[in-house]
Amino acid sequence: MKKFLTTLIYIFIFSNVFAQTADNKTLPEFAAVNTIESKFTISKYLSIADKPLISGGRFYFQRPDKLYWEYEMPYSYGFLIFGDRVSSWEEKDGKREVKDITKHPAAKEMAAQLHTFVSMDMDKISKIYEIEYIEDGIILYPKNKSKKQMVRDIKIYFAKDIIAVREVVISERAGDKTIIIFTDTKIDETLPQNAFTI
Repeated sequence: MKKFLTTLIYIFIFSNVFAQTADNKTLPEFAAVNTIESKFTISKYLSIADKPLISGGRFYFQRPDKLYWEYEMPYSYGFLIFGDRVSSWEEKDGKREVKDITKHPAAKEMAAQLHTFVSMDMDKISKIYEIEYIEDGIILYPKNKSKKQMVRDIKIYFAKDIIAVREVVISERAGDKTIIIFTDTKIDETLPQNAFTI
């Protein structure tokens, strides 16, 4: 559970919060974004496997603290942050089983980081990551070098036409790699009425 939730922190928060640096966009411009809707495909490359594990789905975000993240393949599961409450679910035998995981340590960490990045608390952010600017994105290097730190670096590549991200590459210290491709991203459009309902 903890690794699952922590990976989602990286995928969502870092891939969207730092999008404001592309094409000379500024922090205030990104901070003005109220909603995001996007599809995603995740390819997980494991050092012990010949082929990547492929998953995909969609997410919705609404400022300041609502996030719905759903995997639609290979099977349906996901999570919802709604204020300080965090829920997860999965489909079993045609029914959706929902769990309140608000008190789970990883869920608390995820909610806290969401608040930190959505509020653009650069003091806290810069304490966690070193940021290197590259031609079409950025690279984040965790400052925590302990053995518990799984991530070596996070490369984020920006879309050219909107304040959004097109690709994220998460490289782990053990040699595994995760590539996330975002498509059909919509910024500040009306979200479905039931976007944050599970």
